Amino acid sequence: MLRTSCLVAVLGASAAKAGDPAAVSTYTYGKDYVSVLVGVTFPSKDLGTSGTGPTFSGIYGYQFSGHLLAELNIQSSSFDTRPFIGIDYQNGATFDLVYQFRDRSAGLFAPYVLAGIGAVYDDFYPNGRDGIAPTFEAGVGLITPPLFHRGIRLRAEGRYAFEQREGGHSEPRVLLGLDFPLGRVEHRIEYRRPQ
Repeated sequence: MLRTSCLVAVLGASAAKAGDPAAVSTYTYGKDYVSVLVGVTFPSKDLGTSGTGPTFSGIYGYQFSGHLLAELNIQSSSFDTRPFIGIDYQNGATFDLVYQFRDRSAGLFAPYVLAGIGAVYDDFYPNGRDGIAPTFEAGVGLITPPLFHRGIRLRAEGRYAFEQREGGHSEPRVLLGLDFPLGRVEHRIEYRRPQ
């Protein structure tokens, strides 16, 4: 079973007397994780947008092996119309396959590539343009080793999305956020300081 190990604490003050018991806590994590990312999207101006807007992704992932993962990405974006007469909204989901070049469970920097397919719902102005469209994605990214309590990591990525709507339009995105491992288990090893 793949697990992420992280040495997080040594209990006992440095002033403790020789022979006093001390303990080391090691934590392991399961194969699944959640990522929360925010960033900027660059929708095509041919859609009548301003060309930029905020975007959000909530991701649930599962690691099948040292290199192969699968992710469900729930995403939401918004952008101003041009000329400004309102705000367009886009919400959707994709299923992505991820290949990481280094095993994230080893606590290393893990660059990765991904590709996925899904669908989005466009809530565009005027309302006659609303509708569902298929979307295709590809991207590259990087996961850091655990940096914070409970194995939390930084995650950064760039995605290229192509929406099959009104002739087809590209939508690059740049995102940054946090990655949260799930299934935390504590393992304690006790020992005595030498006399």
